[in-house]
Amino acid sequence: LNLQNSKLETVFGGSPQIAEIVERRYPNGKDAVKALLAGDVTLLEHVPHKELRRVEVRNDDLAIARGAVPGLHAISFDFRRREFESWTLRRAMVYAIDRLAILEGALLDGPSSGGEGNELINGPFPKGSFAFEPNLEPWLYLPVLAKGLADASKKELRVSNFKFTLAHPDTEEAATACKFIKEYWRVVGIDVDLRAMPTQQLEEEVALGRRFELVYRVHYVRDPVLDAARVLCLGPPIAPDGAVMPNAASGWLRQTLRDLEFATGWPLANEKLALLQHQARDDVALIPLWQLNDYYAYHKRLKGVVDNSFGMYQDAEKWQIEPWYRKDSN
Repeated sequence: LNLQNSKLETVFGGSPQIAEIVERRYPNGKDAVKALLAGDVTLLEHVPHKELRRVEVRNDDLAIARGAVPGLHAISFDFRRREFESWTLRRAMVYAIDRLAILEGALLDGPSSGGEGNELINGPFPKGSFAFEPNLEPWLYLPVLAKGLADASKKELRVSNFKFTLAHPDTEEAATACKFIKEYWRVVGIDVDLRAMPTQQLEEEVALGRRFELVYRVHYVRDPVLDAARVLCLGPPIAPDGAVMPNAASGWLRQTLRDLEFATGWPLANEKLALLQHQARDDVALIPLWQLNDYYAYHKRLKGVVDNSFGMYQDAEKWQIEPWYRKDSN
């Protein structure tokens, strides 16, 4: 191996740069981590929190990098569906979910570590963001109240039952969370079908204004001023008929988003960001779930990977890799 390295370094004048990146998809996080540990892949785009320990113990040859911002997990309503105009129904759907039980029991497999960024959220911006509003009233798990509100909303809307489709990214964590959410909603009389979609396809269809009912989304809020409308509204900011922020929970929330867009100074923008979060909470503009740190892992023979970056492929053109082969190969 050393001889091969020395010959290659003579040819390349050092570790060779990356000429091509080949992506592979694995059915679940466990299999993906297994491929990383075996050396079948050099870099793993996402390490599920349940699998982090398996990677950490291999710190002699593996490194773990953390994304610059946590992923904010939330469920968006498509307000073009008539039932979601009901504030009563939206509140029922929030109160029906035991978010902490899902986070700690299904996603983290242990207590949430708020100091590290893995925790429940109550608004559209993650803790740690400069716009984060700490004084939002938390959403509690109140199943009896949720059942009462769901029954009341059926009378309000004059329907005998609720049946919706929840679209979600086809990632293991999102799929797991949605299975639990579906069951919590079923208990209070709200039925949903789950529809898994590739993450990129899902976000592209949302951006094009395609109709959905409920969408589980993961947001990376880098600039709250620019990202607020994307987090709070499904679809493009302007509809084909010229309506501004058409898929917002209410007119006053829509107006605040417009005021934020045209804010001319930081004091005014900061004021609108704080107001926006309280309005979003009062309107139940979305169902905030939790924020999770994003981790990716790679073999240390790959050089140039940026930790705490805004994207795994940041500066990928500068990556270099040391030649290597599997020790169990013939």
